[in-house]
Amino acid sequence: MEYLLLVTWFLGGNSTTSYQVAFASRQACEIALSELRNDARRLGAFGDTVRTPAAPGAGGAVRDDGSPAPVLSAVCVNQR
Repeated sequence: MEYLLLVTWFLGGNSTTSYQVAFASRQACEIALSELRNDARRLGAFGDTVRTPAAPGAGGAVRDDGSPAPVLSAVCVNQR
């Protein structure tokens, strides 16, 4: 089976970026998803407040410099 990693970044100012990446196994997709979440945390490291679906409730996240922290929405799905 093939799995897709569906990704959307919300970058502040109503700007979004979306893409998808295909993987041959669920394990490979989950590893990439984990690395992506780590990247999201690093990008918001100024305020350590990046929100992801795994961390609900961190609404209105902003960095120490006042700019909005990026928000990641990502999931692995089975492509049929």
